[in-house]
Amino acid sequence: MSVERKSPQIVAFDGLHRSGKGTQAALLHEANMEAGAKSIIVRGDGTRDGLGLTEGDPYCSEWQKRGREMKSGNSNSVEDWNASSLLLMTELQEHVRENEKDMIIVDRSLLSRAAFLLHRGVFYPSDEITIEDLYPENSILDADCRVDFDKTIPDLVFNLRAAKPKVLLERLDKDDPKYQFRSRNIKGGFSAAQSAVDLLPSNMRERVVNLDCSEDEKAIHGRVLASLGKSGLGLWLKKI
Repeated sequence: MSVERKSPQIVAFDGLHRSGKGTQAALLHEANMEAGAKSIIVRGDGTRDGLGLTEGDPYCSEWQKRGREMKSGNSNSVEDWNASSLLLMTELQEHVRENEKDMIIVDRSLLSRAAFLLHRGVFYPSDEITIEDLYPENSILDADCRVDFDKTIPDLVFNLRAAKPKVLLERLDKDDPKYQFRSRNIKGGFSAAQSAVDLLPSNMRERVVNLDCSEDEKAIHGRVLASLGKSGLGLWLKKI
């Protein structure tokens, strides 16, 4: 039986490649399940694999194709990435509407979106933006598909940061097929990732918790649980 809830809580993890966001998302998911809560991990920005290996990544040949094209650079325009990220947001909205989970854990969210647009020169650190600016095509979607950001913005965003790019680059596996893609993103996107939180509107910045990704993963997980508790989220986690 699921714990009592009014709607799914949404908790996000942001950070560059090898910041440990995927590990922290998995640890929180496991903690939720151990406490008897219903939990799912979904991708919130960029692309998803579409391989059907997890509940949060159902099989989809179109996502597989999209991911290959975008990561290879064949389809790499700002417009392509905007469309992909908006599609992920519509999928997140479906999970919220289904209301079957106690917590939806989002791997990449608002900060990743803002960092990408900063890196591509769409925005500058001094700009003042709204959530709608991060998803410019949302307003032209049909009403039943349009994302309601009031219901999909994360309740809390954990921002895993490194002091220097070297911390993340040293964690890369040079035999990984995605090595060049990830290395390029870390080197080119580091400055934007550091500045992304300042681009967000104040009501969204208040939801961001900065974490040092160089710490031990268990120590970071402990900080995540403590921050959730202080925010009144994941109260079932106190039972484990």
